[in-house]
Amino acid sequence: MESIVMMCPMESKFVTDVSSSFCSEMLFSSLVNAQICAWSKIDKAAKIVPGMNAARYLILQNILHHPEGLGVTGLARIQRITDGAASKLCERLESIGLVIRKRLEKDKRRQVIMVTPEGRAAFEEARTHVDEATTQFFSSLTTEEHLQLIDMLRRLSCGEENIDPKGDK
Repeated sequence: MESIVMMCPMESKFVTDVSSSFCSEMLFSSLVNAQICAWSKIDKAAKIVPGMNAARYLILQNILHHPEGLGVTGLARIQRITDGAASKLCERLESIGLVIRKRLEKDKRRQVIMVTPEGRAAFEEARTHVDEATTQFFSSLTTEEHLQLIDMLRRLSCGEENIDPKGDK
């Protein structure tokens, strides 16, 4: 067995000669804990803006990346949630005036979700707080570590970070 030396965060001591399953468990646990911590900080920052939270912030962000609007199925693919969950999120955002549903001129059967001016204003206000929280969250990393983390997380995403909302890869 290969000798590995690593810091055990639960016990704040170095562990040697750990099994690969222990390393996998520690890696998975650390990744999940970091994601939960990051989500909590972003959610708290987004909630400074009335009616906003992390989920709504991310939905608005994704729709804003598609100025022509985004269908519910496309949004679901990007968010990696079901069409039903995306539809409910959009209904909530629509009920508080942050998005509207609009029929396409060239295909009246299709609807797209678009951000309203109020939604854009709420998003921009929340972005200020979210950016501060994100900067603080990652402040212990160097620029090189930021780039390495981005690269590693992209590889772990199975190449799905560039999902085409229209269904084409």
